[in-house]
Amino acid sequence: MSHVFGICGVLCRPHVDLLIAILAVLSNICRHEHLVPYVLSAPDSIVILSERLQFFRDSEEVSLVCCVCVYVCVTAAYQNFVRLCLRVPRVNSYKAYV
Repeated sequence: MSHVFGICGVLCRPHVDLLIAILAVLSNICRHEHLVPYVLSAPDSIVILSERLQFFRDSEEVSLVCCVCVYVCVTAAYQNFVRLCLRVPRVNSYKAYV
């Protein structure tokens, strides 16, 4: 993932357009629950998105798309975590551990 975002380090218009398109695709992928782990399992995916957000903080259109992408990824990951937690059987008493 970093090699794709690494080419967007310059502020020329084609690179900004490419970055926006990549972020839009990632946001759409993360809207499908079964695909979220693939996005989040990429090395440093959230870190790279955060770096791009910081780098393009003066560009409103890139910042907005990047924020949406991070929000969709994190929200989907949290929802998956909550579902997993709800599947764990609850123990009503500590006696079950004795």
